[in-house]
Amino acid sequence: MVRNVTLGNRKIDLWLFGIIVGLLIVIILGLANLGAFDFTKTWRGYDGPRHAEQNHSDVVGEIRHCLNQNGAHQVWRRIDKRTNRQTFIELCQLPNDDWGMMVKGLNGEEITAFVKEAATWIGTTNYLVRAGYTRFTGELPY
Repeated sequence: MVRNVTLGNRKIDLWLFGIIVGLLIVIILGLANLGAFDFTKTWRGYDGPRHAEQNHSDVVGEIRHCLNQNGAHQVWRRIDKRTNRQTFIELCQLPNDDWGMMVKGLNGEEITAFVKEAATWIGTTNYLVRAGYTRFTGELPY
């Protein structure tokens, strides 16, 4: 029965070799997972306010103005179960009666802003629920 493994000029016990290999695999997978998550927003094109300006420029200024003038009608929050990262959506009713959504990070930085196609109150809140958001009534962290 084999009880040790030779690495270079050293012999080590098989169980120690298994633990070392297992730890290396866990570390590599963990780092790969963290690396993918940390850069997801950038490589998907979500680059803070620039994403909103480039992809939703027709409404982002209107949503900002609405929130600055009237404040948020409601705030919704999602906590990512894997990373514990929080995002907030501030809702504001626009002059045409659509509901604008401003997505912000934990520090209040803008991630994006948009209006869903079915921008009625029911359509907007249904979208938020499907996207994993819940109504937030606490004090905003920003």
